Parts: sequence; C-alpha cells; structure tokens
Amino acid sequence: MTYEVPPTSEIEPGLFIGDIKNTYDEAALRDNRVHSVVSLIIGGMSLWPKFTRHVGPGRHL
Repeated sequence: MTYEVPPTSEIEPGLFIGDIKNTYDEAALRDNRVHSVVSLIIGGMSLWPKFTRHVGPGRHL
C-alpha cells in the first residue's frame, strides 16, 4: 500500500493545514512563508527535526 501525501491547504490567508510529510518539503514551506509549525501527534517524532531544519528552534509548538 502506497501513501500519497495530500497537498497543503491554505484555510485562511497565511494559515495552512497539512500532513506531517508536508513539513519535509522545504521549498513549499519557504514559498508559502511558513515559519512556525503546530503539530498534533501521538508519540515521539524522532526524525521530524531532521527534516525541518528551516523551522527554527522555538518555532515548533
């Protein structure tokens, strides 16, 4: 079974909702001027910081 990453959706001007895998796309985050991320996940995401170095310390809630 293959998991396709759904596109990020802009739900209000400058406010996006997406899948955690959307945070791996540095170009898309940069193009949309995303500087902070709020994640709602269960358990640890040990690899997440490795893929989101463009979201600086203190900018992930």
